[in-house]
Amino acid sequence: MKKRIAIIAAVAVIIAAAAICAAVFLLRGEAAKPVNATSLSLGEKYLAELDYARATVTLQKAIEAEPNNTEAYLALAKTYRYMGDIDMARQTLENGYDKTNSALIEREMRELSYSNTPATGGITA
Repeated sequence: MKKRIAIIAAVAVIIAAAAICAAVFLLRGEAAKPVNATSLSLGEKYLAELDYARATVTLQKAIEAEPNNTEAYLALAKTYRYMGDIDMARQTLENGYDKTNSALIEREMRELSYSNTPATGGITA
């Protein structure tokens, strides 16, 4: 009897694992792209090393491979911002928001706009 219960439990675990894998696959709409994950990680590494040229190229490739990758847009925008190219940072965030509808990107867009608005104390000319 105990052996039968153990077999049933093992089968239930296997079925549950298969269902979770199927749900993840269906929710993503496509298989995971390990190459893109590597591109994103490598781009973030270059950014941490302040190698902006390599970070930009690598993160753009990550976005081309997976246009719905919120993290890639955020990292690329951060790269442009660190380079002092606020217009490209803003454009990257806008493109990312158009593709992903991400609340994280939307928040970053607001923060970028706020941090680059001259402090006027509410007074406009």
